Amino acid sequence: MSRVDLENQVDDILSDESSVACLYAILFNNNKYKIKEIEVDPDIQSSIKDLFNSSLRDSYIFNSDAVLKNLTECDDRKNIICKVDCDLGESFNMLSNLDGLDSVNEVFNR
Repeated sequence: MSRVDLENQVDDILSDESSVACLYAILFNNNKYKIKEIEVDPDIQSSIKDLFNSSLRDSYIFNSDAVLKNLTECDDRKNIICKVDCDLGESFNMLSNLDGLDSVNEVFNR
């Protein structure tokens, strides 16, 4: 995947009017990680989505000088977007098991 492909995929998601803002918390308790959805008042969901969209649009992803590289090839140069190409350990492996919103069945505030 190139940086332009990544930019196009992210742009498709950000431009989707049917998308909503969802927040999640990753909790660590008794040596186990758990992901819970955080309830957000529907009145502020659009504001959160707008902040997220503007943050991503201002990020390296939409910087034409940015380069997409594998994490194992990255260094401390600026304008590099790192793609995970290695095992980051147990704490990150749990995220690879997520399959959209259906994977999170607990709400943080309950």
